[in-house]
Amino acid sequence: MAHILLNHSEKANFHNSQKTITSMKKLLLFTFFLAHFSANAQNGILFSDDFSDNKNKWTISTTKDTEKNVKNGKLVLGGLITEKVFSSTKKQYVHPEKDFTFELTAAFASGDGKGGYGIELAGMTRRLFFIISTEGKYQISHLSAGKWTYLKGWTLNENIKKNALEYNVLKIAKEEDDLEFFINNKSVYKCAANEVKNVTDFGLTIHDKMTAFADKMVFKQEKSPIKLLAGMPATLKKEKLGTGVNNKFDEKCPLISPDGKTIYFSYDSYKKDENAQVEQDDIWFSQRQKDNTWGKATRMGKPLNTDGHNFMISITPDNNTVLVGNIYNSDGTLSGGGISITNKNKAGEWEMPTKVNIENFYNRNAYNEFCLSSDKKVLIMALERDETHGSKDLYVSFLDENTNKWSEPRNLGATVSTYGKEVSPFLAADGVTLYYSTDGLPGFGSHDVFVTKRLDDTWTNWSEPENLGNAINTDAWDAYYTIPASGEYAYMSSAKDGINNSSDIVRIALPKSARPKPVVLVYGNVYDSKTKKPLGVNIAYSNLKATTSTNKNLGTASSDATDGSYKIVLPAGVLYGFLGKKEEYYPVSQNIDLSKLTEYKEIRRDLYLSPIEVGQTIRLNNLFFDFGKFNLRDESKAELDRLITLLKDKNTLKIQILGHTDNVGLPADNQNLSTNRAQSVLEYLSNNGIDAARLSFIGFGATKPIENNNTEEGKQSNRRVEFLIL
Repeated sequence: MAHILLNHSEKANFHNSQKTITSMKKLLLFTFFLAHFSANAQNGILFSDDFSDNKNKWTISTTKDTEKNVKNGKLVLGGLITEKVFSSTKKQYVHPEKDFTFELTAAFASGDGKGGYGIELAGMTRRLFFIISTEGKYQISHLSAGKWTYLKGWTLNENIKKNALEYNVLKIAKEEDDLEFFINNKSVYKCAANEVKNVTDFGLTIHDKMTAFADKMVFKQEKSPIKLLAGMPATLKKEKLGTGVNNKFDEKCPLISPDGKTIYFSYDSYKKDENAQVEQDDIWFSQRQKDNTWGKATRMGKPLNTDGHNFMISITPDNNTVLVGNIYNSDGTLSGGGISITNKNKAGEWEMPTKVNIENFYNRNAYNEFCLSSDKKVLIMALERDETHGSKDLYVSFLDENTNKWSEPRNLGATVSTYGKEVSPFLAADGVTLYYSTDGLPGFGSHDVFVTKRLDDTWTNWSEPENLGNAINTDAWDAYYTIPASGEYAYMSSAKDGINNSSDIVRIALPKSARPKPVVLVYGNVYDSKTKKPLGVNIAYSNLKATTSTNKNLGTASSDATDGSYKIVLPAGVLYGFLGKKEEYYPVSQNIDLSKLTEYKEIRRDLYLSPIEVGQTIRLNNLFFDFGKFNLRDESKAELDRLITLLKDKNTLKIQILGHTDNVGLPADNQNLSTNRAQSVLEYLSNNGIDAARLSFIGFGATKPIENNNTEEGKQSNRRVEFLIL
């Protein structure tokens, strides 16, 4: 494939590799496939074709100069071609460390057969040709980086049948480190196996103005079993998103927002109407309606959509940051070789995307895909680089928050990155579960979707990838698997029964076995506590029990400046603190304990930021005491250290610390407890550099409730420590 000017998604490959047949034929094909797969698993046949029909979807193409066809039980290749080499090949995962044999039964049909016809085996870096001629000669050569190397020049062989329509059987066999060539069951040549490294394509080739055909093709290799994800049912319902989204054009690269309410995608070669000019891919979106259907798709405007290929890569949980494909120039044009990032401005509009700077970034492939983690600190990439195992591997890069640059891509390792091609990575909201598509592992079609889980923080140690099963994967090309934070549904493009033979977006209800670890979607609005007007602020979240630093930032989000809305996704297993920050406001904090979370939840938490001015009473939310005691627990330090920072920055500020309890227990005990807790806070502040003359404290017991004490939630709200700006 020729490299294109703009590096874009594998969506073009997806479009070209999934052309449909009728519904009845598909059903018969699937039935045949299952029987074919079961039988072949017993005899090591990876691929076979007798060309009785086009069940393997060979390219059909006829021009005035060339022909590629399947007809009369033959794979036909030929015509008055201008190229010296013309081939019809198929992709197939071939394990590079196992022995194999490829056998082709073929014949010369017409034209000048002196140039030769026979086998092409394509690998990662070279194309190997084993051809015979009507003069009774054979030749073995390879083509790499535009340069021909002849392993065996034209050599006469008495076993070659020279007449038209006479079949010859050519075979190439790999055994350990050797590659051996056979003509009609007679060995003619042997060389090192690395002359064709990591076979990815094979088929029929001609090297002259002629027509030849293949009658049979068999590829054998010891077949590894498909490792299936446990607990996956045999069937799952694939529900189309409706005509508001799906139409006669291909819908590609679906991306569901973390809250599951908006889906983004690209149309292929969109036309406004039948008479309009065909336009390049643009980004569209549709919103989920109250009845759970999807509304009519809306085209995104500038600057995200340009005159070039536009597609969205990732959107953060707060819906305020997106990654888009390609590099956006200041004049609105695109250049390839990377990705760009953009944020919403105060008016709620997208800013001009800017280049994402990744150290030593390059990609040898014409296509690339990316995925941004929910915390905006990790990039997963599908690239071809110098050390890549196969056609494309998966890589990871990390954000340096001090420089806003990303580290050099690091390969995820051989467990995930195979000798095939990895595409369309999607990192779930838990930051652990990775879905991606590959042809480098045994599957049901040319590319299948697999799932793997990160085992540690190196990002190179992963569980063995598991196939999502034939309820999701088909006998064709499956990729672009995307799920919301809930993990309830998966979304992907499917060419099965699409409108006007196009690919449509489908939704699949997932069993728990296929879902990532549970997370909580925390959402709400940020307001000025005094005026109740919405605020656009930065929201940071941290692990309150972190051992290295109690104030370690785990991620950031932002609230929408127009309505104050925000969303953050928090994985299970952590006691979190999160707070909103804005100049001249005290950074209000909240906490949420997800150490025992077992299922997905959505929790509303509105944040009220108090302006730093005399008379304001501000609650210290992330203070923790044992029941009935007043000693501060370690996870309280992050909250108090923020107050110390404020008092040092504003060194004339004086405050009074106010302690409160609920109404459980004796009034005198509650009074003493509230007073002692307020005093503990004062002592922490004074012991950490704040002049005691600026501090005072008082306890109110249960006398100043802010909620009704009849509920546990109300009691929790009433148990609090505040400070009053004097």
